[in-house]
Amino acid sequence: LEFSPKRTPTKRERVHVKRGKGEDPPEQAGAMRNSADVARALAATERGGEEDGPSAGFARRAIVGDLPGGDLGSPAGPLRQVSVDRMGDAESRLERRDPAFRRRDSVHTAIAAQVISVLLRPAHWKPPPPDQPFEFSPHELVELCEYAEAVLRDEPTLLELSAPIKIFGDIHGQYPDLMRLFAEFGTPSHTGDLDLVDYLFLGDYVDRGAYQLETICLVLALKIEYPSKVFLLRGNHESPEINEKYGFRDECLDRLGTAGDAVWRCFNAVFAWMPLAATISKKIFCVHGGLGLTVESLAQVAAIQRPIQRAEGPLLMDLLWSDPQPHDSLSGITLNAQRLGVDRTPDRPPEPGECTTFDAARVNDFCRNNGIQLIIRAHECVMDGFEKFASGRLVTVFSASRYCNTYENAGAILLVDRSLTVIPKLLRPTAATAYGWLEHDNYQERPPTPPRGRQSAPIGGGGVSAAVGE
Repeated sequence: LEFSPKRTPTKRERVHVKRGKGEDPPEQAGAMRNSADVARALAATERGGEEDGPSAGFARRAIVGDLPGGDLGSPAGPLRQVSVDRMGDAESRLERRDPAFRRRDSVHTAIAAQVISVLLRPAHWKPPPPDQPFEFSPHELVELCEYAEAVLRDEPTLLELSAPIKIFGDIHGQYPDLMRLFAEFGTPSHTGDLDLVDYLFLGDYVDRGAYQLETICLVLALKIEYPSKVFLLRGNHESPEINEKYGFRDECLDRLGTAGDAVWRCFNAVFAWMPLAATISKKIFCVHGGLGLTVESLAQVAAIQRPIQRAEGPLLMDLLWSDPQPHDSLSGITLNAQRLGVDRTPDRPPEPGECTTFDAARVNDFCRNNGIQLIIRAHECVMDGFEKFASGRLVTVFSASRYCNTYENAGAILLVDRSLTVIPKLLRPTAATAYGWLEHDNYQERPPTPPRGRQSAPIGGGGVSAAVGE
């Protein structure tokens, strides 16, 4: 994947940015600022090949922003562009900024529109007081699940999407970070940037975070309200055998009372219908986990039948649980020692159905055999919010910063523009959103998986990581 010459924004982009100079009503000011940022970033990216259409690749610069003190209502400041090749210079990319956004409340009465009206408040959302019941009743949540399941039933297991599109990695119920990402880089609404770009979430909406119900309810409501613009993939935590142990069931019981167990089961019935992977413009493959030992073709993924109540079997294990090797230099498909909870990789080859790590050769073979130029996946915390592997043929994105208040990782999303250039957008970790993670004695025996491919950087241990894509 190579970089190509500069290009200018499209006519649609130029018109949208021009309107942002004062011709639009105040409630759209935040969206215009983000569109202008996108257009400026596009002007520095590359044009793909002419014969076969655009080629997938990385922009030369990432867009970096932050909100001091976690205050989502502060005045706006410009976003910064930082060279992707210089991401190791932590101080150069962690300057604090404050965007301000306004939104127009939905006037619809459907449950999805009500959830969006209450929860999609990037500039104004505040955590509810302790012991306050959830904003929506169990009956309303069951209704939301029924509508969401009906929408997801109509989608294939392998989605076929197109650019431009924003891609979100793991959120894990860290709702303050989700609001920060929307406030900083654009909101999925018609007063935000939804008319310009689609949204794709790669799974792991629940567990470990303190606001799992807010997170899953909002993304399901967005899917119901904008079914052709917002897309949800399944992660490994969207399975009852996992989210029963890592916090989601407990939150349903704590905040919904005796009806919480029934609502938890309804959510898992929705998860059973979530698609497992997506392609973007037939050249980018998106999945929560990876390729593992058994994922060979797009047709193989598309043929998987749903609903899938429990994510079991070799193919699902690989799609939802497998990881790339820690570094490009490591070869072979091996047992995943970190997820098996052992200090070193067992000295035997993996068998189908076991959790594995796969190497750069596996990535290159899959891409070559399926006409894919880039793989985008989530599933692992990475210190800069995104990290390249296999010489840039695969990238991991993780959207929840300061993971479990244990690691000083940034959170990121990826914007794939019309030329299929991938533009990373990062938020620095901040102690101001520490309340977004659970601090529950029941989960101390299940610590978070350390960041991939390097020495972990626990809080107080020296800040954000070194270079990206080692």
